[in-house]
Parts: sequence; C-alpha cells; structure tokens
Amino acid sequence: GRRAFGRLPKHDVPPLPNHRPWPRVQDITSGITRNMKRKEWLGQPMPFRKDETKEERKARREEHLFRRSLPVPLPTATLHGPHTRLAAESTHRRWWIVDATDKPMGRLAHELIRVVLGKHKPIYDPSMVMGDFVVVTNVDKMGFTGKKLQQRKRRWHTGYLGGLKEVTYEDMMKTKPEQLLRMIVSFGLPKNNLRRERLKLLRIFVGPGHPHEAERPQPLPMFLKTKSPWVARGKEDAAGAGAGSSGAVFEVYTSEDMSQRLEDLTEVDGTKWDRAEIERVIEAGGTELSEEARKQDEEIYKSIPDIDK
Repeated sequence: GRRAFGRLPKHDVPPLPNHRPWPRVQDITSGITRNMKRKEWLGQPMPFRKDETKEERKARREEHLFRRSLPVPLPTATLHGPHTRLAAESTHRRWWIVDATDKPMGRLAHELIRVVLGKHKPIYDPSMVMGDFVVVTNVDKMGFTGKKLQQRKRRWHTGYLGGLKEVTYEDMMKTKPEQLLRMIVSFGLPKNNLRRERLKLLRIFVGPGHPHEAERPQPLPMFLKTKSPWVARGKEDAAGAGAGSSGAVFEVYTSEDMSQRLEDLTEVDGTKWDRAEIERVIEAGGTELSEEARKQDEEIYKSIPDIDK
C-alpha cells in the first residue's frame, strides 16, 4: 500500500518539550531562496557526522526535529488576486506571546485563529500560510465560562467495535491542557491541507516559561493590525504626509513601547505633543485635535447646508 506518513495531522512532528532553548527560525531558514513543497521540506535528512559523541548526536537530532516542526518557509509569494509578488521582508513571520491566565477559552482561541490565519496582515491570502508565530504560556490556567469543563467532551473512535471514546474538558485540563487548546484552535481553522501547516505556528506551553526567548516575542495587543509591506521603512511619515494621501500608516504600540515613544509623537502638520498632555489624553480615554485640525473641521461643518432650513 501507499505510505501514510505526512498525510494525516497525527503523523506530524509533535511540539517539542520545553527543556532547552531553540535557535532562531530566521537563522535556520536564512539560506532558503526559493519556495519548497511540504514533502521536500520534511524529506531533508539529518546529515551524518562520523566523529561525534552520543550526546552531541542527540542534541543535533533534537534541532533536526525542531526544524521539521516548523512550517514550510515562504521566501517569496505571489498573491492570487492582484498577482503581486512579495519579497522575504513582506512574508516575514513575526513572533507574538500570549499569557492564557484566566482568559476565556473561546475568546483566546478567536485571537489565536486570527493571527495564525494572517488576517491581521494586508497581504492575507487564504491559499497560503501567511500567519505569524504565537507562543501561548500558562495554558494550564486557561479560564472557562459556565459549565463547559464538565459538559463538553472530546469524542473519537478507535475503529473497532464499541471503540467510541470520550473525555471531558476537565480531565484534559488535568493531563494535556496544551492538546485541548490546540484542538479548539484547529476546529476554527479551514478544513484543508493548510490546517496542519498553520497549526505549526502555534506554540503552546504549560507554565510561564518557553524555549523561544531568542525570537524576542512581543505581547499580542488587543487590536492587531500590521503595516502595509509596500511602504518602505523610514518613509512612513513622507507617505502619510504626502498631498492627496488618503491612507495613513498605523502602528500598534504596546504598553512597554508607549512609554518609550511618547516623546516621538508628532502630527502631520508638525504639531508636537508633550508627554504630560499625551498621558492626560490617554487617562481621559478620549482624543484631542490640534488648532489647525479643529479649524478645518469647523470650516467643513459650516459649508454643509442646513436641511431643516
């Protein structure tokens, strides 16, 4: 018969345990310049070395398994709609981190599905794996609303007569909480051949630690929207301040970055904001306009005819 390896999600390389730090993905895939098929990416053998100890070979095999657990690199891509070619800088996969402590299961899975699918990017394509890596910690402290822990169950069949098995979410949280969250996220992904590749972007760990410190993952904000890849770095201000430009380039600031970038906030017309004014506006929960922007709004409102008259 035909070999079934790589045809089902159960044959994929399982997530490696959290016992050692792993190298950066960019260092592993830096030499790849062309797109590879999944079978070609998984079929790369581990090179043989003659003079090495048993411990060195074991460590090298672990790195080889970590390489196999990564999705297929995407150095270049062509969007199917506009047929736009993207370089490696545009298809670069970022790293985010989420703390699952006391977060409801459904809302957490919704955030992870959006990032894994890549819908937060303007280059989203449903036929390619455009998502980012997400590291989830403290999955054993994930929250559930209502009686979902006791009522909801996972069912599967062994294939033999009377082989229907079931286990409640409560029992799975005690034994394998990372497998439970992975299963819930897989339910929300499209059922096609890309689902197993997208699930490889999800890195779930029990406890606060994780082996991907070398990637320097950023905290996942509540509203995530990345920049357009067609705007070059260092030219965002010129693109936003150009005459007739309707779309500005927005950037997501986390709480850590906000404290460092408060002094750099400058409007298009050149108005600079002081740190005290910005903190006051943020605490008030509202927005303020500059004098020139307020005058422009007043002129626009005056030019609108009054329908009641």
